[in-house]
Amino acid sequence: MDDLAFAYHRKLDLKFEEADRLAALPHAARELYRRLCVLRLRLARDGRVPAYQVLGNQALMALCEQIPNDEESLVRIRGFGHVRMRAYGAEFLAVINDAMHPRVSLAGLASIGRSEIQCDT
Repeated sequence: MDDLAFAYHRKLDLKFEEADRLAALPHAARELYRRLCVLRLRLARDGRVPAYQVLGNQALMALCEQIPNDEESLVRIRGFGHVRMRAYGAEFLAVINDAMHPRVSLAGLASIGRSEIQCDT
């Protein structure tokens, strides 16, 4: 097998490993991965750079596995150093926080009937 064919097959192997790793995550973490990909794409378009320069797939996966909740834990993610922390950290943390701690809207609560709300005393 020549070098080009080997590199192509290695890239495919990595994609399958990545897909397996993603499939092993809980549903909430897979949803977080989707949201982080959307954020990465928006940041890449805004900065007119390729998405991988904002953050690589492995780092996105690590974010979903480790769920950092502050700047200190975020910079410990491999691929997310101090430079990326300053550039994108607040936005990534906001998406992670929103995905892991969804807010309940008052409109949604208003649609629930009083008889459906139970409080343990």
